[in-house]
Amino acid sequence: MKIVFGLYCNLFTTFLCAQINTPSWLEITETLDDSNRYIQLYSSTSDLKFQDGRTEKFRGYYASFDINDKNIRFEINHTKLPENHVEKFMDDKKTILIVNGGFFGIAGSLSLVINKNELLSKNPSILIRNGTKHCVSRPAFYLNKENAPKISWIYTLDDKTYSLQDPLSSQNCSNIEKLVLSENAMKVDPTFAIGGGPMLINKGKLISNYEKELFMDDIIHSKAPRTAIGITSDQKIIILVSEGRLPEFKGVSLITLSKILKDIGCVTAMNLDGGGSSFMYAFGKQLNRIPSVKVRDITSSISISTK
Repeated sequence: MKIVFGLYCNLFTTFLCAQINTPSWLEITETLDDSNRYIQLYSSTSDLKFQDGRTEKFRGYYASFDINDKNIRFEINHTKLPENHVEKFMDDKKTILIVNGGFFGIAGSLSLVINKNELLSKNPSILIRNGTKHCVSRPAFYLNKENAPKISWIYTLDDKTYSLQDPLSSQNCSNIEKLVLSENAMKVDPTFAIGGGPMLINKGKLISNYEKELFMDDIIHSKAPRTAIGITSDQKIIILVSEGRLPEFKGVSLITLSKILKDIGCVTAMNLDGGGSSFMYAFGKQLNRIPSVKVRDITSSISISTK
């Protein structure tokens, strides 16, 4: 019975597994910097209740800002190998926010990174699952030429970046160019971009089927610290970090994370790297507690600073 119930919850956002309340958020901007007028910061320590009677403790933080505020500078930071991005990129006088970015390994980034129009890393394009090769597209947050924020599934072909209406997943990779261009692809030229995945919200709707992005079950269904980025209907950027792997806060699944982001107001959102990589610093202070002694070395991060 437990196996059937667990599988049912993992595959669908079911009635029994659905979260029935939302976190309560408290604005903490002025407590961190009473002169700040550029971003809004919120914290929550809440009990999340579910239809099956479970209650889970949640603690998280999110930042909200206008990407077109002329007083701030948005950056995607990148290092070829994992480094401490807080020490490397945080200027105490100007940096007002820095969070971790996309996935990586010991040899470098495993997600799309574009900084000031320069392509520094690509999302994975081919993955092998159970001995079978799959063509795959994963999402990215990016700014277009008009500095408008977007999140869509992305495929990089010959160093050109294409935005896809739906995730690409095929076992036939022999003619990938034809496959990509047949999926209602649109060539985009991002000034900044950060990849990750899976997509959590698309066109205002929660996504609970991540199969086409070929993420492992432990990433999708486990409770862990999370980092995510989203866009609201009025084009505000939301960056959220949740605590996890702590005695009192185990973390959240991606389905729960999606619901929290939608309740905040995101109409599109995607997951970034999480687990031990998740961190948020604001005005020189680390907001989220982490399960390790120090912030993990990473290869990409997002930062906001004053001009």
